[in-house]
Amino acid sequence: MIGVIGFFFACLLSILAFALYLPGGNGKKKTFQAANKIYYASVICTIIASVFFLQAILADKFQYAYVLEHSSKSLGFWYKVAAFWAGQEGSFLLWFLLHGLIGVYFLKKNKMEQPTFFIYVMVQAMLALFLLAKNPFMLAQMQADGAGLNPLLQDFWMVIHPPVVFIGYAAFAVPFAYALGNLLGRQPQGDWIKKSLPWALFAWLSLGAGIFMGGYWAYKTLGWGGYWGWDPVENASLVPWLSGGALVHLLYLARREPAVERLAHFSAILTFCLVLYGTFLTRSGVLSDFSVHAFSGDDSYILLAGGIFIVIGIAFAIFLYRYKSLPGLELPTKTESRAFLLFIGALLFYVIALLVFIGMSMPFFSTLLGSPQNVSASFYNRSLLLPVAMLMLALVFSPIFDWLGNRSVNSLEFYVIASTGMVAGCVLCLFYGLWTPLYLVIAAFSCACLAVHALFSRKMSLPAVISHMGIAVLVVGIIFSSAASTTEENLVFSADQPVLQVYGRGLSYAGANMSEDYRFARYEFSFGEDSLTLLTKLTSDGQLAAKEPAILHEALGDFYLAEQNKNLSMSFKPLIILVWLGCILITTGILMALAKQIKK
Repeated sequence: MIGVIGFFFACLLSILAFALYLPGGNGKKKTFQAANKIYYASVICTIIASVFFLQAILADKFQYAYVLEHSSKSLGFWYKVAAFWAGQEGSFLLWFLLHGLIGVYFLKKNKMEQPTFFIYVMVQAMLALFLLAKNPFMLAQMQADGAGLNPLLQDFWMVIHPPVVFIGYAAFAVPFAYALGNLLGRQPQGDWIKKSLPWALFAWLSLGAGIFMGGYWAYKTLGWGGYWGWDPVENASLVPWLSGGALVHLLYLARREPAVERLAHFSAILTFCLVLYGTFLTRSGVLSDFSVHAFSGDDSYILLAGGIFIVIGIAFAIFLYRYKSLPGLELPTKTESRAFLLFIGALLFYVIALLVFIGMSMPFFSTLLGSPQNVSASFYNRSLLLPVAMLMLALVFSPIFDWLGNRSVNSLEFYVIASTGMVAGCVLCLFYGLWTPLYLVIAAFSCACLAVHALFSRKMSLPAVISHMGIAVLVVGIIFSSAASTTEENLVFSADQPVLQVYGRGLSYAGANMSEDYRFARYEFSFGEDSLTLLTKLTSDGQLAAKEPAILHEALGDFYLAEQNKNLSMSFKPLIILVWLGCILITTGILMALAKQIKK
């Protein structure tokens, strides 16, 4: 009961605080102080509600519909914790909690002006309305046990993946609030850029790390052999991450080029609006016929859509109203300068984001036109090749110019090193049989980027070097693990053929065993001198729940044994380790950049 009371007070006090901040932002000090106290109270109530909600899950209180649907007595402790954010209501509560705690930090440190914090609390009020429509404390008919967490989600990476993503979502609201708060001020100034940059880096780091975790989970758990299926729900987090990359680069540029401030404002506003738009797509039911990950819709989608599009409309209305108060937009024109390359990098991030946005939004827009349809994965695979190639080319040249346009390295030395890297990339393509021209170009530019950054690392900041190299390694890994992948299908053992020759090695079935609790079945195979284990997860009543592949990791690639539709298949994924290495390098580089900003 305390949790339910805390929940309703948290939502109502957040909305009340927002209402008070509006007049408080016009200079009424007492009103603003009262709003601060109410905001603190709302966050305390949110913490109380969250603690009792988690306790209800851990204590198996199946009188709550959410607990009944997402937990069960047999779940382990950490999976019960993960049930907190497994459903729509719980994930909104998590977002609400994270957003509120960040707001407390800004109030305690007095790091936000009144107009800025008003914008921040507007988002909190919007989340409160969503929670009132999606109450996680709804009651249900009491049952002895719950349905349990989806077996596919009973994985270490899925315990930490969603909260890391939501931390990124909550943190992107900070540059959004700073940009709009700056516009609401009497005289917009560039001070907001210095304040926004660490939070933009933190949000970009967190959202990216969450996406990378989700990709690895998909690869090791789902059995289809990939890590990114271009599902609209997956793309709903990728688009703001790409926009966040552009935002970070524009903020760095705006510190030196005040004329880019208009673009930096727009980018900060757009990035969080893309978070909200992605939330609408995934949670309104619009994508329920096009994605296995989407939440089903109900009548609450009207409130969800209304709240999100009102916030987006207010944000861009403020931007357009105050547009002329910002310095005139002058883009870097000197091509041989770091400023120009930084701008080009941001622009290419947006080109890639736009293409992914078009693809993920196709179900929504086509539904509005009366002919629901989706794009295939080939749309992304074809359309993104050219902008990715251009992005890698820009990265090749990024270390050789300083901010003033002077060459920081010897031209001959640069071209020799870049050419050597390009030749190495082409040789790698030919070794794996990739003859497609754009694959050759992307691999060549990526390897040239690695060579140039490795040998001229002192010409740039170390975080930028590591991040750029991470992008190049990731791109090489994606190209080869997907385009050069091969598969042996319909592998069948028989009495006459107990050993199959697959990729030059003998594959044989070694037997099966069941776990003591009858929840896992392990199927053992021998592959040359190595062993592989296929895992089948069962529900509490013995029904098939999920099948996990067996993966043999080697330096040149992974051997991936999977069962789908009662048929065995084995794939070879060349250089897929570079995908995970690239993700680690990107995350490390952004983390180092964030640490550098915090020290400042």
